[in-house]
Amino acid sequence: MSEEEYVYYMKLLHDFCETHNSQNEFQIDKTDVQLGLMEVLKNDSMRDLMRRKISKNEVARLLHGFEFKKFHPELLATITFDPPLIPIDPNTRCYFEKAKVKFKGEQWVIHKNDLDPFPSNPHAHNYEKRWKLDLSNGDIYIKTDHVGKISKKDFEKLRVAISNKGIVLPELSD
Repeated sequence: MSEEEYVYYMKLLHDFCETHNSQNEFQIDKTDVQLGLMEVLKNDSMRDLMRRKISKNEVARLLHGFEFKKFHPELLATITFDPPLIPIDPNTRCYFEKAKVKFKGEQWVIHKNDLDPFPSNPHAHNYEKRWKLDLSNGDIYIKTDHVGKISKKDFEKLRVAISNKGIVLPELSD
């Protein structure tokens, strides 16, 4: 990629942001534009996008009506438990080693309008352990791999804590 391609691409992103932000209440940045283009063009390489020499008009056409808010989910709640709800089990395929060393408790984060509704909507993230918790049944996932389950007693405790924050939880399932 040449410096000329890079400069052209960065100016293209900048110009689109300025136009969008002058016409819309929701403000975006160059990263949002890049992610939007990658999504609509089904392309996961910034380098490939830069080499396309896409025009300003084409960017406007491709991203017309694009919902950039999905790149900025609204944080609903952060809930911390000490001691952790999920016991440390060396036979579970989770990243416990880091947790043993660095953390006494667990922090679960729930977003409104999460980009990925899997495994439930809403669901909880434990970013330190790379877990997603299904708030309908207590199943624990790393990406889409099922790696464990929270105990029924602790799951009920967690759901109460979350609902006390005013969050509407998914219906319980098996």
